Amino acid sequence: MAFNIGKIIKEAREKEGLKLIDVKNKTGISISFLSDIEGGRRKPSTENAVKIAAALGLDVKLLLDERSNSILNYLHELTNNEDAAIRALQQNEDLIVSNGLTKEDLENIKLFEYAKGLGLSNDELKEAIDFIAKMKKKGKKD
Repeated sequence: MAFNIGKIIKEAREKEGLKLIDVKNKTGISISFLSDIEGGRRKPSTENAVKIAAALGLDVKLLLDERSNSILNYLHELTNNEDAAIRALQQNEDLIVSNGLTKEDLENIKLFEYAKGLGLSNDELKEAIDFIAKMKKKGKKD
């Protein structure tokens, strides 16, 4: 059975007796984009999934695909704080997705952080992600 974020959102919205305009007003997401998500034509970013989940009283994990959920669970384990994990995924989603990083790659980044002996700033995390991505590309060429 295919994972259908749009169906989950539409059912939750209708259960709450809300119209698309109500969700738009709560999230700031356009009606056309919400309609596209519900219709399965588009997928929300992590940031939008968090907004929609909050507006509809859903667990954000219901609105993330399997890969994002896996990464979110891993970040949650690292931070021991679900809100911090969601923020980390939101802030770095573009880099993670565009570089095709996996949970294993993020584990390597965590090892990189331990090796440095201090916490990573957002810029340092981006540097680590770029480094891991370059190493993956180099490995594919060899």
